[in-house]
Parts: sequence; structure tokens; C-alpha cells
Amino acid sequence: MKAVTPSWRDRVTFYKIDTEKNAEVAEAVKVQKLPTLILFRGGKQVDRYEGLMSGQDLDLLLRKSMR
Repeated sequence: MKAVTPSWRDRVTFYKIDTEKNAEVAEAVKVQKLPTLILFRGGKQVDRYEGLMSGQDLDLLLRKSMR
């Protein structure tokens, strides 16, 4: 995520949640695997990805979701 963050800094806000310390948040968004990336727009989930991904794949996912 750090590799992609600078190019998306003005358009996307990234949050990292410790699921052990914030179990209620993890339950609310139904995190079952780590890592999990959930994209929200206007407070609603628009996309979700579970598992490791490359910076290039993350960039493609963000581009697709920002349309």
C-alpha cells in the first residue's frame, strides 16, 4: 500500500485497522481474512479484496473503483 499511496494521496484516504484491538470494526465490515482491503465511496462499500496484492494490482483496483 505504501508504494501506491503517494500517487493517490489527494484522492483516497487509507486507514489501517488492527483487527485484534478493533474487533468490533472488523466484525462490522466482515473481515474474515488478512489482509483485507475495503473501498468505500460515500460511506458505502464499492469494492473488496482479500489477500496480498502487488502495488500494481492495487493501483489497477483503485483505478477501476474510481470510475
